[in-house]
Amino acid sequence: MVKRAFKQAPTVCGLGSGGCASCADKILLWTLGLNAMLSVVKICGGFIASSSGLFADGLQSVACVLGTLLIMYSVNLSKRVADRKFPFGYGKVEFIVSLVVFSVLVGLGVYIFISNLLTIVRKEAAAPGIVGLPFSVLSAFLTYMMFRYNRCAAQKLDSSAMMANALNAKADMLSSIAVTIGILISQLGQFFAVFDSLAALLVGILIFKDAVEQWLHSVKALLDEAPEPGYREKVQRVLAKALPGRRVGAIRIKRTGNRFWIGVGIDPGETGTVEETARLTDRIRKDITKSLPWVQTADFFLEPSHEAPAPAA
Repeated sequence: MVKRAFKQAPTVCGLGSGGCASCADKILLWTLGLNAMLSVVKICGGFIASSSGLFADGLQSVACVLGTLLIMYSVNLSKRVADRKFPFGYGKVEFIVSLVVFSVLVGLGVYIFISNLLTIVRKEAAAPGIVGLPFSVLSAFLTYMMFRYNRCAAQKLDSSAMMANALNAKADMLSSIAVTIGILISQLGQFFAVFDSLAALLVGILIFKDAVEQWLHSVKALLDEAPEPGYREKVQRVLAKALPGRRVGAIRIKRTGNRFWIGVGIDPGETGTVEETARLTDRIRKDITKSLPWVQTADFFLEPSHEAPAPAA
């Protein structure tokens, strides 16, 4: 299904009245503040309760703070209009920042996994104190709320950077749940003390898995992977209405961030004079950008078509 950039849609999350774009800015600030608080709470809680799982969870929150700061910068930079230096705009900076954030998370996942695996192999695991339980439960609840709000904004704006923030929160939430279970099981006796380290081990795996998947997604976006078929079908329907009975050449779609550039081939045998062609393409460009909010702009080029005439709407 085609995701649309409803930047003027009314917000339903209650965090802003200026549409999803305004709401997204507030969500990022809210997420930054909560992650900073959770970083301190979980790291301190890990020391107090002697819980390696809770401490590892706190390190992930520190990574989330750094990631949110980078994402806030990228979201603001991506709003800059296209210029002579960057004719397609600055939207792809979101994917570059996402790569940085997910690369840090991959490294963090590997570190947490290896350090806790060594603890288990060396039989150095110790049962954490039950005092760590409130910290992990609070973290699980708050990170769940962060995940929901960030995902909502990411889907409405079709923002890769916002989705990176949402998945950071999701990984943190799953980590906190695993840590909570590990602390509870560890209270059953010294034999079960290893479950706290096992929970931290699981945290590392979850962080690594989600980070690698999203890292690959950002790479594909930077390499201009072909979009989902739904995007092309939408463009074809608009062209069929704008050019009934006319032939068109290739349709090229390029992601420029959370929006797209559209290139449409026009059959030189049916364009008429230069003035007529200019008026025609201006009209079609307005039709496309008005009907498809996720289109940044549309350009046209002369190209003989080998397709059948577009059916009349």
